[in-house]
Amino acid sequence: MISNEAAMYRDNINRFDWKNNHLNSMLQNAHVVLESQRAMNVKNQDLSEVNAGTERSEWNDLRSRKHNQEEMKRKLEESCSRLRSLQKNKKVELRQLKNKNYFLLTLYQQKNAKIEKKLKRKQQERVKLESQLCTSKDLLESLEDEIKKYKQQAEEIQNQLSQADSTFQKQIKSGERKLELAERVMEDTYMRLRSIH
Repeated sequence: MISNEAAMYRDNINRFDWKNNHLNSMLQNAHVVLESQRAMNVKNQDLSEVNAGTERSEWNDLRSRKHNQEEMKRKLEESCSRLRSLQKNKKVELRQLKNKNYFLLTLYQQKNAKIEKKLKRKQQERVKLESQLCTSKDLLESLEDEIKKYKQQAEEIQNQLSQADSTFQKQIKSGERKLELAERVMEDTYMRLRSIH
């Protein structure tokens, strides 16, 4: 938004520069006309002195022309005065616009520098987070591999325990049968011994 406003003021400055140049041109033209009028006045004065004895009607005509030229000169001088005043006001306005444009450009540059600094910091933070994420991902994959290995080992141990339990159960049952058999043999032997005595 600041850049748009700065562009608008820059256009205004260019427009006022053009008006200023146009006013200068008009002033120069007015000066040329005034100089021409002055030359004609001098010539008319000389002519009136030379033709002092001419007819009264010609003298009146010359006086009328002189009056008209003086009136034109006065109007031109008033126009020049107005143009100078307008030019002065436009120069003040142009200076104010240039100052405002400079202020807006400075403000825009400061804000732009702050934004670039903030973006750079965010970029650095993003790169750091991406690096941490990559490290975490590698660590997670390593842990998953390790967990798989432990699960496999646990399954193997479970299988070994199951096999050992099955073997122990068989051995227990075998031992119980042997114990029952031994008890019967002992009981039979005891009974025999009692019958003998």
